[in-house]
Amino acid sequence: MESLKRKSGEEASSESLQPKKKQQSGDGSVLVEEVVGCVHDVSYPEGYVSSASSTELSADSKPAKEFPFTLDSFQSEAINCLDNGQSVMVSAHTSAGKTVVALYAITISLRNNQRVIYTSPIKALSNQKYREFKQEFSDVGLMTGDVTIDPNASCLVMTTEIWRSMQYKGLEIVREVAWIVFDEVHYMRDRERGVVWEESIVMAPKNSRFVFLSATVPNAKEFSDWVAKVHKQPCHIVYTDYRPTPLQHYIFPAGGDGLFLVVDEKGKFREDSFQKALNALVPTRESGRKRDNGKSQKGLLIGKVSEQSDIFKLVKMIIQRQYDPVIIFSFSKRECEFLAMQMAKMDLNDDDEKGNIETIFWSAMDMLSDDDKKLPQVSNMLPLLKRGIGVHHSGLLPILKEVIEILFQEGLIKCLFATETFSIGLNMPAKTVVFTNVRKFDGDKFRWISSGKYIQMSGRAGRRGIDARGICILMVDERMEPSTAKMMLKGNADSLNRRAEDASYALDILTRCAVSNDVGKKQIKIVPLKEPGEPLVVSVPLSQVTSLSSARLNISKDLLPLEARENALKKLSEFISRYANGMPLDPEEMNAVRRLEALENLFEKHEIAKSPLIEQKLKLLNKKEELTAKIRSIKKSMRSSTALAFKDELKARKRVLRRLWFCSNIGCDYRYITSDDVVELKGKVACEISSADELTLTELMFSGVLKDVNAEEMVSMFSCFVWQEKLQDAAKPREELELLFTQLQDTARRIAKVQLECKVQIDVESFVSSFRPDIMEAVYAWAKGSKFYEIMEITRVFEGSLIRAIRRLEEVLQQLILAAKSIAETELESKFEEAVSKIKKDIVFAASLYL
Repeated sequence: MESLKRKSGEEASSESLQPKKKQQSGDGSVLVEEVVGCVHDVSYPEGYVSSASSTELSADSKPAKEFPFTLDSFQSEAINCLDNGQSVMVSAHTSAGKTVVALYAITISLRNNQRVIYTSPIKALSNQKYREFKQEFSDVGLMTGDVTIDPNASCLVMTTEIWRSMQYKGLEIVREVAWIVFDEVHYMRDRERGVVWEESIVMAPKNSRFVFLSATVPNAKEFSDWVAKVHKQPCHIVYTDYRPTPLQHYIFPAGGDGLFLVVDEKGKFREDSFQKALNALVPTRESGRKRDNGKSQKGLLIGKVSEQSDIFKLVKMIIQRQYDPVIIFSFSKRECEFLAMQMAKMDLNDDDEKGNIETIFWSAMDMLSDDDKKLPQVSNMLPLLKRGIGVHHSGLLPILKEVIEILFQEGLIKCLFATETFSIGLNMPAKTVVFTNVRKFDGDKFRWISSGKYIQMSGRAGRRGIDARGICILMVDERMEPSTAKMMLKGNADSLNRRAEDASYALDILTRCAVSNDVGKKQIKIVPLKEPGEPLVVSVPLSQVTSLSSARLNISKDLLPLEARENALKKLSEFISRYANGMPLDPEEMNAVRRLEALENLFEKHEIAKSPLIEQKLKLLNKKEELTAKIRSIKKSMRSSTALAFKDELKARKRVLRRLWFCSNIGCDYRYITSDDVVELKGKVACEISSADELTLTELMFSGVLKDVNAEEMVSMFSCFVWQEKLQDAAKPREELELLFTQLQDTARRIAKVQLECKVQIDVESFVSSFRPDIMEAVYAWAKGSKFYEIMEITRVFEGSLIRAIRRLEEVLQQLILAAKSIAETELESKFEEAVSKIKKDIVFAASLYL
């Protein structure tokens, strides 16, 4: 076994920053930080008048909380907004120190004896924040789908889904909330879960104030405008794209032996170095070689150990150059494990560190049963951890993930292989971040990593006050255009868009633009084709299109490369130059032009054309036209307001609820809503369900299917609602379970067809196939009393994935208990409670180490 040692005295070469603020680094040297300003803007609702009784603190007032360090300018600006009792959105890079603002908001609330809610996107982050806040303030509670601790506390930490659910139920606690902190609010752009954030913000109490913590987004002002409009209160934006620790971006070409600096810490793209990196690229014959070498086994993948593999060479180089700790990001759970197993001959820890790791590991595993301690995932992980190498992904046992997080924070793991979930929320920076791939599968095909995703994940590089700079390394195994690399490494963060955009028509056009990067918002202005500017595809409102040409030009379908856009505009410019007297117009446009010419001829012959008052009358006419257009515009904006934009969809969904009453095979006396939109029996049941498809579950409840099956078969069928991963070649469930699955599919297909007939946009077969039977046998065995290790021998899913599904299943059952109670269905209520008791046990519901 090879034990790697660092080169003594080697330091990363760097250009010094402008000295403004000094800090002591981990190795005793003095680090210099540049104190950089921020952009502070504010959005006011229409007609807002500032209150005379401002809550603004006087200069000599004592702040609610004092920090043992000098605040950055963006932190000071945001805290001033909180002192003034006004909402604020803080947009800054990962690890910039946004939590300081949240801590201040909590302190203000507790000082004023008010209630404060802190929401986060994932349970693991909620658990961590609970632990952190509990050490700072005593009056803190936690509410996730799995755990409830002190739900009457003044400061409540919870997942955003729980907060939305509380608002839907109209609980008394909601009306008491003075401040709401939305951490990682950029989750709002998530295609599936984004609506949770939007609804939570829209339904929040009108007298509450908000703290939005977000990664950098280019349209922060647009978001704050929306909040100000919805809640009729000012919303401040404090934005900074300053990184406390600057980043250097390198490329490691496949088959190469060195690193190539392509973006320096000042953000300059080095095209010559980029070309050298691509020239050093050794093409691989076998596509996807990294993913195919490993053979799947329970626990960790067993791969071919190779000191010649790219990943082994790269990690060895990182350790020797003292660039550790390093997080190596992969977009596949199995590839994470396979790459980690290639480090089998590498040892990064000394004997004392090995002893500490073993002690921490087994003290955490003590809460597991003896059988569960023998799980391959548990037994295979410890030897890896002792060598300073870790794996972190959603397929791991939750307790294993938490142990690995603790070991990484303690500096006992030097090299961590992780999926992108590790970059979200958890404050665990490293010196170096490595990307094993430049493409990511989006469910349809492999695409380049977006600049927003790259910004989020690369933000883990560089530990404030410890590292002079963070290192980002991109492993490239295929040729890429410089423009693609620039867009990935230097592009803007993804915009924060609401899931329910106002209805309006826009056209994507390729044109030349002048771009100015004002901090907080990227300004793009369309300029004439002959003027200097960037060729960009931009969206313009349809109302700005004055005419359409009858000419058609063939241009490249892929306009991502800069060269393709330049060529297309060059082609267009050449075409326009041929028509000095104007472009050929659409036939309808030509008719309009001819009519206009005829009217002008008639006007010139008319006696009024010679009147001395003609100019005055034309001015009045133009004024009248302007006012008429303004009236039309105001009426149009009223019609297309947010409240009315989805009127047609709302009508369609109401039709679905009424139609399902007629379409039920059994229980036709039960309705969702009446003709007057009053919620009826089925509607009351559906209102209680938020963690699975409420219509399908409600129809199953009222069809009588659930009364004819036992608790084990019922939870097995419900597993189809919560399992989302695609499992290749999954074994078919036994006959009685397959029959239940067929009934579920029939119910889902009937509901989807009704929605389609009622003009709701839905793909019937996609909806039906979203219910997957892959873990029906595993859940049935678990409910029957089988041991967890026995279940893992009969299924091919990851342990952590199965545990997550069973925990979600318990959430659904708890909602069904409330649903049955709401309609006094005691028999079903008892069956749901029995089902909960059968699955809520042992390792699946082991307590978090953070609690």
